[in-house]
Amino acid sequence: MVHRVNLKDLDDVRKFYKLASAEPQEDGYAVLLDGRMLKTKAAKQMVLPTNELAEAIAEEWAKQGEKIDPLTMPMMIFASTALDLIAGNCTAKAAEISKYGETDLICYYAAGPDDLTARQRAAWEPIHVWVKEELNAPLHSTDGIIAVAQPDESIQNLRNQLNAMDHWQIAAMQELVSITGSLVISLGLAKGHLTPVQAIEATQIEENFQAENWGEDEEEAEARGQKSQDLKSAVNFLLLLAK
Repeated sequence: MVHRVNLKDLDDVRKFYKLASAEPQEDGYAVLLDGRMLKTKAAKQMVLPTNELAEAIAEEWAKQGEKIDPLTMPMMIFASTALDLIAGNCTAKAAEISKYGETDLICYYAAGPDDLTARQRAAWEPIHVWVKEELNAPLHSTDGIIAVAQPDESIQNLRNQLNAMDHWQIAAMQELVSITGSLVISLGLAKGHLTPVQAIEATQIEENFQAENWGEDEEEAEARGQKSQDLKSAVNFLLLLAK
């Protein structure tokens, strides 16, 4: 389950500042509104690990119109979530996220039709090779939805990847696994092995197949587009952390 800070209480709040900026602090980079340090919903100071992330959040605030729209501030939401909900709780959150590896999307090929299964194998088998060779975490796969047990050592090695991350990275990872249904694909994104486009294509193979063959309604298309945008935002957050 994804736990993120909800900024809904900012809905319909009129813009109350003129200038949003980022400035270096002794312990990082702060976001300032009219010279006053921005704080999270839990009243923690918004001090970021990189200037690039601070600048991105300041830009989100600077672009607000007459009324503040929290949905246009994904970097702010990720940062607030990291500070308010994940800092000091990384080990527990990593254990929670690692459970996605036990039932990872790429381990369950469709039982049919053959065209769909072939698409999944073409996309997922190279990812299986990568997670085996690079993360030492080979995973079993099956056709259909009957659960297949995964090697304990593989799941532990995947969990170790998460345990090496800080609260900033974990905030993005919990979003990625929720969107993709795959810990392996999410780690591939975090490590630069997969691009957002590749990840979306790998996670929406069945949906694309169904849309091609039976059509797709407007709500489904909108939901898939939103998932794609949310995934790109999470990856962008990770990239800003690395600069």
